[in-house]
Amino acid sequence: MTKLMEKAISKLRRLPVKRQDELAEVILDLAQDANYKLTTEQTSEIETAIEEADRGQFASEAELVALWKKFGL
Repeated sequence: MTKLMEKAISKLRRLPVKRQDELAEVILDLAQDANYKLTTEQTSEIETAIEEADRGQFASEAELVALWKKFGL
């Protein structure tokens, strides 16, 4: 395993179990399609999201309700 993968797994272990499972599903999907490559922008967005989650920065209930309303959910 590469040092980068070890670093990623170390960060994932600090997340809530539900989030770990969600990300594990993404990793498994990517591993099944070894030809799929994330763009630089996608990678950057994922890294930013993980950093925000590590800091405990999540959307508020009000922000989620507004987002759901915007998309008719």
